[in-house]
Amino acid sequence: GVKDGFGLNFYNSAKLTEGSNEANSSMHAGEISGWIDLDLHLQEDRKLFYSLEPRRCPPKAEEEFDIALIQLHIARIGALVEDIQKLVSAYMYLVGWENDKLTGTALIIFVVFTLTFNMEYLGTLPIGVIVLYMVYL
Repeated sequence: GVKDGFGLNFYNSAKLTEGSNEANSSMHAGEISGWIDLDLHLQEDRKLFYSLEPRRCPPKAEEEFDIALIQLHIARIGALVEDIQKLVSAYMYLVGWENDKLTGTALIIFVVFTLTFNMEYLGTLPIGVIVLYMVYL
């Protein structure tokens, strides 16, 4: 459904119910759900930037402590930890020689890359992967 984007209804903070099948459900706690219907009207006030008489910005509205928001953040961190656990298990499967052809191919590719390219930049890959993950999150 349409979400307003200004509250807890933008994210899915609910756990899966007992009757739902986790394998069939693509939603996890903390994921963004739905879409946003946005109407935007921009009115530029040039006096704010080019005036000789500066004005103060209005104060930021105070936010109340909301336990549901904390639970939402915990659910989102939990979803991130699940993704990292899946990545680690995939890596362990790759290097664990459970599939000899896959691990052998990965070893050959790694040796070829090591002999061909400057592998001192390999340490930047985890940071690059994290940045890409955050961009597409």
